[in-house]
Amino acid sequence: MKTFYVCYTCESYIKWENVTQGLEVTIEEIRIEVMNKLLKYDYFIVKNDNGYSLINSSLVRYVSIVNEKTESMKVN
Repeated sequence: MKTFYVCYTCESYIKWENVTQGLEVTIEEIRIEVMNKLLKYDYFIVKNDNGYSLINSSLVRYVSIVNEKTESMKVN
């Protein structure tokens, strides 16, 4: 599994989201998914290590995908 860290910079705050996808997903696919979410919804919920947060799409000024972490699955 891959975990991507998405940073939403809004007018007065910054929110982080952990996006976990399969091994075949690319950063470009995550970017498209995030942009579709911003265009489709007025508000959306993001999940991170601290829990859940509500973000108003109209307040988002900048989005970046900061890091990528790959977790290997052990097979016995």
